[in-house]
Amino acid sequence: DDPVPYVVQREGLVLRIRNGGPAETALDLRNEISLKDVQGLLGLTFHPTAPLAYADYNDLAGSVTVAEFAVRDDGTLDAASKRVLLSIAQQFPNHNGGQVAFGPDGYLYVSVGDGSGGRDGLRTAQNLGDLHGKILRIDPTPGDGTPYTVPADNPFVGTAGARPEIWAYGLRNPWRFSFDPATGGLWIGDVREH
Repeated sequence: DDPVPYVVQREGLVLRIRNGGPAETALDLRNEISLKDVQGLLGLTFHPTAPLAYADYNDLAGSVTVAEFAVRDDGTLDAASKRVLLSIAQQFPNHNGGQVAFGPDGYLYVSVGDGSGGRDGLRTAQNLGDLHGKILRIDPTPGDGTPYTVPADNPFVGTAGARPEIWAYGLRNPWRFSFDPATGGLWIGDVREH
């Protein structure tokens, strides 16, 4: 079977296009999303082996949110199945990150902007006790009373005062990233301050 393209719209719609036909709504989150500044529905990825999808969006309070949805047999996403994995409060509506993707290791990577307005005024990106300004790496499988688990080989597991979800830090707004198919290396698209 040929892959079916999905289109993510910032306003909160996920569309899919089958056999070159008209776009069909696969998920509608328009009533659950903040559109302040650059907020919105910012990313979507599908689980490599299970009928699940993960959306990255700003909820109505503006928090960076990563939620899991069941994928139905017809390829639409079941909004009623929503399970929130992460919710990270934002003090400013810019620098939200927004990319979610599964790496070659099978774990879910999540980009989160520094969320601190101009010039990283809150200094979140360098703070290992804060999830802002980072790439996170998690296993979306629920743990003991938690909505996800942390891979044991994450670089800051066991580091006092550090969040174990952190994979990379010191970023402003890592709005896109991808894995090099030849090396597995992680390439990050970030912004710079003028």
